[in-house]
Amino acid sequence: MSWRQSFLMILLLPCCLGFSAFSYHLLSANIISQVALTAADTQRIETVLTGQRERLEGLFHQQLREKPRVQIYASTQAFTDATGAAWFVGGITQRGQIYLQPLAALVRKQKLDAILRHEYTHVFVETFFPDLPAFVNEGVALWFSGFEVEPLPAVSSEQLARWEANPSYFERAADMNRYVASCRGFIADMIAQDGLDATLARIQEQDRVLFEQDYRQFFQKNFAQ
Repeated sequence: MSWRQSFLMILLLPCCLGFSAFSYHLLSANIISQVALTAADTQRIETVLTGQRERLEGLFHQQLREKPRVQIYASTQAFTDATGAAWFVGGITQRGQIYLQPLAALVRKQKLDAILRHEYTHVFVETFFPDLPAFVNEGVALWFSGFEVEPLPAVSSEQLARWEANPSYFERAADMNRYVASCRGFIADMIAQDGLDATLARIQEQDRVLFEQDYRQFFQKNFAQ
């Protein structure tokens, strides 16, 4: 997910943190890893990110000029300590940089490819559409990366606003699951109702007020008692 809270940006350099870092300069990204990666690891990352970049560029007719930086941590604890994210979050994006839990953990959970696509989409969206509301940003990243979430009922726009104003809510998996289900469900509903082309146009317009109105209508139509 795109971590909206403000936290101290730490330069993840080996001289600062006391670990040996390994750098890999791929066509799609610059990788800094706390553990050595195999050729198969880097090829997998390259294949996934290149495929997602080409898909997004084809949809939005925008080309990402700068390669994102991908920081891969050696342990879940190192990831949570550095980012402030909860242990169950596989990766986050902040200011054009992607932060990931250990590759082995993501592979074991069969989440690596989906999380790579998801976080790369956040980089793309935040680069070209920075004025989107946070819930639209998240929904777009989820939908256009093909990231599957638990199909839970959406929450009200007021609840979305409370969660986004206080990211400590996202320390609870249940709240996180409801949030991402709400965001993805909203974009899925827009595409179902208006079509893909109209939804892409709306995303590029970045009309915050209209998106907020549409979300309230989406909730009232589908979930209000």
